Amino acid sequence: MTDPSNGGSSITSYHVEWDAGSNGATWETVIGLSPSYTGLSASVTGGTSGLTVGTNYKFRIRARNIHGWGIVSSESIIKAAQAPSQVPSVATSIHSTNGAVVISWSAPSSNGETISSYLIEVFN
Repeated sequence: MTDPSNGGSSITSYHVEWDAGSNGATWETVIGLSPSYTGLSASVTGGTSGLTVGTNYKFRIRARNIHGWGIVSSESIIKAAQAPSQVPSVATSIHSTNGAVVISWSAPSSNGETISSYLIEVFN
């Protein structure tokens, strides 16, 4: 049985485009026009300048078979982000009235995103 969504013909290539941070004003080919690309995933690093933390990037894809290129997909948007940097300093002390261990630290660079929580691990 043939798949009616592709005209009964196998996919011969995918064309992946991205807006490179232009908010959809300019679309650039990532992969697919030549040579043919039939993989189902791709990685984008942003070329020579890299991705900019905090910038939204849009992607879209279309498929090709022997009948030509299909309609471009809906745009998918992702925001480039990084994990926070290493906490620069950690200090411990004993609370003067209840004897509890007090742990304090300096905030690391958030690298473009709000720090939502910290993980504190204690080793005996």
